[in-house]
Amino acid sequence: AAGAAAAAGPALAATPWLVALGAAWGLLGSLIDSLLGATVQYSGYCSERQKVVSRPGPTTTRVSGVEALNNHAVNFVSATLTAAVGAAMAVALL
Repeated sequence: AAGAAAAAGPALAATPWLVALGAAWGLLGSLIDSLLGATVQYSGYCSERQKVVSRPGPTTTRVSGVEALNNHAVNFVSATLTAAVGAAMAVALL
C-alpha cells in the first residue's frame, strides 16, 4: 500500500493535511453560521401558538436577534464567507 501511495504522487500524500484543513473550514463555517444566527436572525415566541417563530407578529415577543436576515440568508452568507476565507487560506498556504 505504501508503494501505491508513493506511485500516486504528492496529491495522495497530502490527503490527511487537506482533510484536516477541510474539517477546520467546516468548523469555521459552523461558527460563522451560529454567530450570524444568534445576532442577525430574528427569533421570537408566539404566545398564541406557544412556539418559537422566525417572524415578528402582534402576539410575538422577541427572544433574540434582529429582523435583518432569515434562516436562508444566514445560511447563504455563512457559506459564502466560509468559502471566501477557505479560498484565501488555500491560496496563502499552497
